[in-house]
Amino acid sequence: CSWFGGRPEGYWDARRVRSMVARRIGAEPHHEEGDLGPGGLTLAQQFGRVTAAPATRPLLLTAGAFGVFAWALPPVLGIYLRDRWDLVAPSRGLAYAAIVLAAAPTAPWLARRAEVAFRRSPARLVHMGTRASLAAAVAFTVAALAPVFPVAVAALLAGFAAFYLLFVVAAFGVLVLCEPTLRGHAATLVTVSALAGALIGQQLIATIGDR
Repeated sequence: CSWFGGRPEGYWDARRVRSMVARRIGAEPHHEEGDLGPGGLTLAQQFGRVTAAPATRPLLLTAGAFGVFAWALPPVLGIYLRDRWDLVAPSRGLAYAAIVLAAAPTAPWLARRAEVAFRRSPARLVHMGTRASLAAAVAFTVAALAPVFPVAVAALLAGFAAFYLLFVVAAFGVLVLCEPTLRGHAATLVTVSALAGALIGQQLIATIGDR
């Protein structure tokens, strides 16, 4: 949580307001140490500026973990529904689609709560991600041990919602930590991290399947 300390509340707004006031009164704009406009940086340097905050790299790893989950879970869940609940192929696909679609509406609601938490304190946002990780682990454990199918479905819904929250925390955190002019670069890094996680998840499933 302390890694968020390098970007206090209103950091970028304060810099922008100082520049506006300086231009208004005809003074020389104030430049902080290392303050260069994105136009004077190479593409690699711009991406480097995005990852300069200490908290950015762990958040990108979290986005990668979501990619692993999004790719690796469907085949594992299909095996679980087949072996544990004796669902045939059409029913397995329908059950998986229903669980994903039922959990999807929680993402906007969770995103709003993440924004409110961040406004109160950046540490609250990190704590939300930590609780989401714990909730996902507990939910999938309950789903694996559930004695009846409705309990398993409810646990899977909770697990999916927790993973959605993890991605929301990762994406939101990376975007607010970087300069506003570099948020396109930040969004690209989040997307690439998730896709890299998906590739890793694909390899993990292939390795497990070979054994």
